[in-house]
Amino acid sequence: MFAGYATLISALTATDQVTVSDNVFVAVQILALIGLAPFALTRNASDDEYFAKRVSVAFLAGQTLSALVAVLQLLGQTIEVPGTIYGAVYGRAAGLAEHPTTLGLMSCIAVLVSLRILFTSRRFRILVLVALAANLLSLVASGSLTSAVMGLAIGLLVLVFCEREHLGRMLGWGVTFVVLLAVVFAATGVGQHLPSLAERYDQVTSPTEAGSWNARTLTFDFAWNRIMEDPVFGEGLSAKARGSYNGVTTVHNSVLRAWYQGGVILGIAYGALFFVVLVVVIRSMARRKYGGEASVMAAIFAYAMVSPLLEQRHLWLPVLICWASISRMESAAKIKAAPSLKGLDASFAGTRKLR
Repeated sequence: MFAGYATLISALTATDQVTVSDNVFVAVQILALIGLAPFALTRNASDDEYFAKRVSVAFLAGQTLSALVAVLQLLGQTIEVPGTIYGAVYGRAAGLAEHPTTLGLMSCIAVLVSLRILFTSRRFRILVLVALAANLLSLVASGSLTSAVMGLAIGLLVLVFCEREHLGRMLGWGVTFVVLLAVVFAATGVGQHLPSLAERYDQVTSPTEAGSWNARTLTFDFAWNRIMEDPVFGEGLSAKARGSYNGVTTVHNSVLRAWYQGGVILGIAYGALFFVVLVVVIRSMARRKYGGEASVMAAIFAYAMVSPLLEQRHLWLPVLICWASISRMESAAKIKAAPSLKGLDASFAGTRKLR
């Protein structure tokens, strides 16, 4: 609720480079996603206990199709997807996403969802293994090392901690999957078409402006210096005000971007959201619960620390589905733990008889 009100305030006050009317388009999206969607999705999850599971399966099916398209693009197939930036250029594929980095995040989420299903269910294992392999390949095909691969590493760590009672099953499926993936690589030769991770690492860590990590730090420095000049009011929420050191590149950190563009009130709201998700993830690991949801949220917010996410749906919708799922299970647990009203009535009746 605070983030929703903060969005309205930012739309009216973040006008250093733009007008209030320029802010409306982005502000409405943030308000819908952060201010309203959590309540709507939690209601859906409460009314239908299988809501989050159905959404997860539907997402996994759609993302696996996108992953297969990305692999085919790298293999030289001409698959033009309207709205994409690259398709398959410079050794990076976008699949059905609009950008290779988005494909990387979607693949990261799909890998975590696949692993969660393998660890906790015996149904459709072959199909889930195919989805897992396809999305691992598309993650490499995206070339998204700094953000998506880092997010996957953190998400896997959270998943293992939350599901540590199934550690033996995890190891068994891990070995099985590695063997199957090696067979696929040997039979198809797809590994020869994937981008070199060593070359991508060199590109990411290059000290020049072309290096993605160096470019990220330039956006951090630029945003922070501008914030120190005017920490209260932002530059503006619209695309006209999102450029940083070169006037084009967006600030690659969600909290810094929210503060830089939306002002201090929106920066506090985004910082609070990150903090709350961190608390939920830590509690989930300590209680060995909600492994799938906690791992996905951890991966997305790790990704958001080095990516220019503000109102993007591919950031918020998976997080909100996970949040709604946890809310439903927490509410169900509290109801189950509450004393039965019938039991209380019986005890009162017995007390009266004794009297």
